[in-house]
Amino acid sequence: MSWKSRSYTLYNKENEIAGKTGVYLKRRSTGILNPTFEPELTDFVIDATYGGRQQSQNSTRGYNVDDHKVSLETIFQRYESHPIEGLSAEGVRKNHAKFGPNVLFPPKKTSEIIKFVKNCLLGLNLLFWICGILSLVVYVVQYLTVEEEDRDDDNLYSGISLLVVVLVAGCFSYYQEFKSSKIMESFKTMMPANAIVWREGRRVEVDVNAIVVGDIVEIKYGDRVPADIRLIQCEGLKVDNSSLTGESEPQKRTVLYSDKNPMETSNLVFFSTSVVEGSGKGIVYRVGDGTFMGRNKFQVSIHDTKDISDPRYLLVMKGAPERVVDMSTAAVVTGPRLAEMEPHELDDLLINHEEIVFARTSPEQKYLIVKAFQRTGNVVAVTGFFAYFVVLGYHGWLPDRLLFIQTEWDSAAIQDLTDSYGQEWTYTARQKVGVAAQTAFFVALVAMQWVNAIACKTRRLSIFQKKMKNNAMNAALIGSPLIAFFFMHTPGLNDGVSLTPLCWQVYAAIVPFLLLTFVYDELRRWAVRVFRTGWVAQELYV
Repeated sequence: MSWKSRSYTLYNKENEIAGKTGVYLKRRSTGILNPTFEPELTDFVIDATYGGRQQSQNSTRGYNVDDHKVSLETIFQRYESHPIEGLSAEGVRKNHAKFGPNVLFPPKKTSEIIKFVKNCLLGLNLLFWICGILSLVVYVVQYLTVEEEDRDDDNLYSGISLLVVVLVAGCFSYYQEFKSSKIMESFKTMMPANAIVWREGRRVEVDVNAIVVGDIVEIKYGDRVPADIRLIQCEGLKVDNSSLTGESEPQKRTVLYSDKNPMETSNLVFFSTSVVEGSGKGIVYRVGDGTFMGRNKFQVSIHDTKDISDPRYLLVMKGAPERVVDMSTAAVVTGPRLAEMEPHELDDLLINHEEIVFARTSPEQKYLIVKAFQRTGNVVAVTGFFAYFVVLGYHGWLPDRLLFIQTEWDSAAIQDLTDSYGQEWTYTARQKVGVAAQTAFFVALVAMQWVNAIACKTRRLSIFQKKMKNNAMNAALIGSPLIAFFFMHTPGLNDGVSLTPLCWQVYAAIVPFLLLTFVYDELRRWAVRVFRTGWVAQELYV
C-alpha cells in the first residue's frame, strides 16, 4: 500500500478569459509528507464572479468582493446611489428586494422535542434501547413462566441500567447541542439598534435592520458598524477588528485602496466591528448574511479557557491540510484505515510518531496494535489479573488452584468445588466471589485512573507547584469514587450492575500502586526539570 499526499494551488483565470474571473482549486502531488494522512479531496470551484458581480449564493463560501478595488463612481453606479443625496425611496425598495434585509438569518430550526428524541434514539443509543427492552421482555417472560425460587433478576437490572444509561447520555448530548445553538443568538447582541443614513438628501435615523445596500451611512466613535461599508470620507477613523480577525490593536481606516485582500485594505469597515476613534461616512455594499460576519457565522466555534490565569498561548493553524499535518507530531488512525495498513506500515507509524490515537478500532485490531508495539521493542501491559488474585486468594482460591477450572467454576451442576484449602463451594457462592473479584478490578481501575489524572496534569512542574486549579477536574476527582461507591453499596442497584461491597484488605492492596504511580511521576518530573537536555529529557519528557 502506498501513501500519497496532495496539496492544492490557488490560481485565477481572470487573465485567461476576459470578463470572467474565478478562484479554483487545482490538485498537484507533492510526495510523501506524513504517512498518516491521505485527504480524500476533489477539484471544485470555491466561488465564481462574472463581470465583477458575485454569482454564488452559497453563504458558506469565501468572502470574494471587489467593491474596495473599483472607483467610487463605479460603486455608486453599481448600487444606484449618490454620495450626497444617498438613495431615493425607490432605490431603497429596489435594493432591499435585490440584496435582502440587513438581518442575520439563523439556520432553519428543528423542534427541541425532535432534537431530544434524536439524541436519545438515534445512533448507538438505538442499540441500547433494543437491548434494554429485550432484557425487560425476557424478565417478563421469566416472571410469567418460571417459579419464584428459580427466577433470575439479572435481566431486570440489566434492562433498567441500559435504559437509564441511554437516557442520561441522550440528555447530556441534547444539552451540548442546546448550548451550541445559542451561538447564533449571540450575534444579535453585536448589532447596533439604530444608524444614521442619508436618503433623498436628508439625514435620518433608521433601524439597523432597515439599512440596505447603497445607503450612505455615518459612523463615529463608540458606534458599532451596522453593515459592510466602503468608506468615502473619514477623519482619524480607527476600528476594532478583533472580533473578526483577532487583531488586538485598533486599525486605521482611510478612503484609499491599499490591499487586494478585502480584510487587509484600509477603505473597508465591517459589520459588528467597533469604531474606537474618529468618524467617517461610507456606502453600504453588503448587508445581513452577505457581510463578512454573515459568512463567518457558519464557521463559529467557541473554546472556553479552563483556567483564566493560564498565561500560555493557544496556537491555531489553518491552510493546506498536508502542510498542517506535516508539522504535527500526533497521528489519528481510525479502524478502517488501520485495516488497510500492512504490518511494516503500522510499525513505521509507531516508530515515527510520539503521540498516536487509535479511534473506532475492533477488538481484533487492538490485538494487532499490541503485537506491533511488541515488535517495535515496547513493553505492553494489558492485564488486570492482580485484583482478581487478591480477592480470590482472600477467599481461599490461590492462583495455582484457579488454573484450568473455568468449566467447573461456571457449571451450576457442581455444588462442591473445593478451593486451595479443601473447602467446598456451591455454584451460588462461587458466583458471589466472582462478582467480588470483578468489583475489585473495577475499583482498582477507578483508583488508577484517579491517580493517573493527577499525574498527567502537568508535564514538567511538580503537582505541588502547579496545584489543583481546574475546578472541573477537581469535581471529577471527587465525583468518580463517590459514583463507584454509590453503585457498589446501593442495595438492588449493585445486583443489577454486578458489583458488591469489598472488605478493607482489598482497598489496602490497591494503595501501594497508587503511591508508586504518584511518586514515580513526581520523580520523572523532577528529573526533567534537572536534566533539561540530553538522553534523560528525551526519554522522560512525555
